[in-house]
Amino acid sequence: MIEVNSGQKLELRFDDLTTTRHNFGYTLVHCDASWKRSDISPQDYLTGFGKGEIRESSSSFNTFYEYIHYHLTFPEEECMPVLSGNYALVVYEDDDPGNIILTRRFYVTEKTVQASARLRQPPSGELWETGQQLEFSLQYNRNMISNPVTDLVVVVQQNNRDDNAITITRPSFVEPGRFEFADLSGAIFPGGNEFRSVDIKSMKYQTENIANIDFQNPYYHVYLKTDEDRSYKPYFSKPDFNGGYFIDESNQMINIRKQITSMFISGLNHQFCIHLKKSI
Repeated sequence: MIEVNSGQKLELRFDDLTTTRHNFGYTLVHCDASWKRSDISPQDYLTGFGKGEIRESSSSFNTFYEYIHYHLTFPEEECMPVLSGNYALVVYEDDDPGNIILTRRFYVTEKTVQASARLRQPPSGELWETGQQLEFSLQYNRNMISNPVTDLVVVVQQNNRDDNAITITRPSFVEPGRFEFADLSGAIFPGGNEFRSVDIKSMKYQTENIANIDFQNPYYHVYLKTDEDRSYKPYFSKPDFNGGYFIDESNQMINIRKQITSMFISGLNHQFCIHLKKSI
C-alpha cells in the first residue's frame, strides 16, 4: 500500500527455477472495487510509457537447485500511478503483455475519507461470545466525492485477509459529508486465535512445530507436528506475522523447500476448514 504522489515504493521479489535469464517487463492495471479492470484509460492513470522492465537479478549460489532471483522496486518514473485505487502489478515475458508470468495486487491511497471504527460484542447469535462486531463512520470530502451513494464502496478486511472480506454498500445513516455504519449483522468476524508459526530459515535444526526435515534431492521436505484444537481454550497472545512470512535475502544460498506436509489439528469431530496463509 502506498499513497498517491508520495514517492513511496514497493518491492517485488520472485525466483525463476531455471538457469536462463529472461526479459521480464511489467505494467500497472487500474481495477475497480471487485478487482476487475476499470474503464479508465492507462493514459489517464499512468505516467510515461505505462510499462517498465525488471532489470535486477542474481543467481543462486551453493544451492542444491539452481535458480535466478528477480527484484523490482516500483513504481518508477516511466510507470507511475497518478490516481488512487486498486491496482494490479502484471509481469510478462519478452515484451508480450499477453504472456503473463504473475500478477500481484496493491493499493494506492488518497486522503479523501476519514474513518473511525469501534468493536463491540454481537448482540445475539452463535458468535455472541466469540465474535467481534464492527461499527464505523466515514467522513468524506464533498468536493472530491460527488455521489457517495454510488461512488463509495466499503470493503472490510480482518488482518488483511481476502478470504473473509466483507463488502458493504448501504450505510445505516447518511448526512452531508458523513456516513454511519452501525448494527451491521453482516460485519461480524470470529475472534479467532493466534497463527501457528513455522520457522524454516535453517535446515540444520528443527524449530518449534516442525516434526521432521528430510532431504530428497534436490529439495528439502519439511513436515509439521500435529497440533490440537484450540477453539475452546483460553486465548493467549503470541507475537507473530499474522499469517505473513519473512525471507532472509542477505545472500543467494537459500535452498528450495519443496513442501510442508502435515495436518495441524487432531481430535476434531465436526466439520472444519484449514487455511494455510501467506502474504504477497
